Amino acid sequence: MQISDAYFWENDKICLRTLQEKDLPALEELLGNMEDRVEEERGISLPYCEGDSEILLEWVKEQTGQIWLAVADEMDRMTGYIVLRNIDERNGNAEVYLTVLPQFRRKGHASAALAILCDYAFSERRLHKLYAMLTQGNKAAEGFLSDFGMNRECVKKDMIFIYGEYRDVYYYGLTEGEYKEKKAGRNESAGEQKKEADKTVKPWQQERDCRQRAGTKDCKEKAARPDFWQYEDVRLRALTVADCVCLNRIRYESAACRMFHDDVMLPGREFCIPGFDEEHVDFGNEDGRTVFAVENDQAKCVGAIQLLEADRKNGTFFFSIYVDKAFRQKGYGAKALYLLLDYGFRQQRFHKCNTIVNEDNVASLRLMESMGFAYEGTQRDMVYYNGNYVNKIHLGMTQESFGK
Repeated sequence: MQISDAYFWENDKICLRTLQEKDLPALEELLGNMEDRVEEERGISLPYCEGDSEILLEWVKEQTGQIWLAVADEMDRMTGYIVLRNIDERNGNAEVYLTVLPQFRRKGHASAALAILCDYAFSERRLHKLYAMLTQGNKAAEGFLSDFGMNRECVKKDMIFIYGEYRDVYYYGLTEGEYKEKKAGRNESAGEQKKEADKTVKPWQQERDCRQRAGTKDCKEKAARPDFWQYEDVRLRALTVADCVCLNRIRYESAACRMFHDDVMLPGREFCIPGFDEEHVDFGNEDGRTVFAVENDQAKCVGAIQLLEADRKNGTFFFSIYVDKAFRQKGYGAKALYLLLDYGFRQQRFHKCNTIVNEDNVASLRLMESMGFAYEGTQRDMVYYNGNYVNKIHLGMTQESFGK
């Protein structure tokens, strides 16, 4: 297969690549196809105008939340395009749209392109589900999606007004598990049997399922808390300017500096508010970290906890936690960390939490052990303070092990 410089991925029938200037004639043909435009735009559009394909190509290049790819044959001719859009990293789903030029239909191009995109979405982007929307009456597309393994899940009545009548919109869906089952060649009857078996929940399974959903053995108590952000006498809330003063004071405590910053900070103004903190007041500054104030039952800020280095693609994150010296050894740190992990694993769909602790930070190591973090390795002589080199301990926790 002849592959262009902008090549993305291939299988034995087609390759997916970025849209290019040479694809403009094919784009013009697709834009002029009324049947395709009705499906894509959910209604009759104004006639195609000269230059629309150039405008679309430039618009596609500027998109960051959508993935537009050309479907190309063995001669690198564009035969259609496929789009992954409305990507919801938090919930793990995205919409797929696909169209192929009429002269290349029924040649396996569409199914080959969709298979590549499914592999990418499920194996690389860590998505859980793909869905597609169809307008009532598009029998060819209905048959294609059904044959591929997508299930019709929803019918939204009278959503589109076209040709003088209202039409329904059909929603088709495919989960990662269903796709892998299809790819592995398992027969449909086995899948149907499994679905029927899953409908019957045995009494002994209820407690197990509850633990899995809540991510902890005492899930009924913790999952049922009325305020998600509060666990017993600890609450997480947005950072305020007043909290920043408290955090700044903690930073200049030498012991804390050594543990968290691997250094002793030069003397500073105790009541100064660092620009970094001010940027994160009220969850401002979307820089991949979320900063919470830790508050006790007396509405007193006792420290802060951060979710940082969030890697949506691989499903990992780190955290850091500070507790004021006057409030340590009271369980605030453990409860705040539980709330953050609960948010990261059960609400944000992360797969793993990582942390690094200096070897002489015994209190933090004990906290990590009590929370269920697993030891993953030691980096020797990584930091220097108090006249000595200190090792760094790497620990991690997966979503499956959370709360066990």
